[in-house]
Amino acid sequence: MAVLGKDKRLRELLMHMKEQEDHHLATFNKKVGEYRVRPTILQPIAAIGGFALGTITALMGEKSAMTCTEAVETAIGTHYDE
Repeated sequence: MAVLGKDKRLRELLMHMKEQEDHHLATFNKKVGEYRVRPTILQPIAAIGGFALGTITALMGEKSAMTCTEAVETAIGTHYDE
């Protein structure tokens, strides 16, 4: 959003993507509590890494950012399926 959010054409899509990620995070945090799973100490590092990856690929352009997003979502889906 910080890099590509200025593009009016992309703003709505990016906001939708952010809303989905906010929902995923809330669901994940709820499950952590429900199952009494100890949160990882590495979460802040993962958050910084995710932000950096998104920023770097966005700086490379819209196609790079969307390709990276698709690859990450596919890897996560595969992980959950396994």
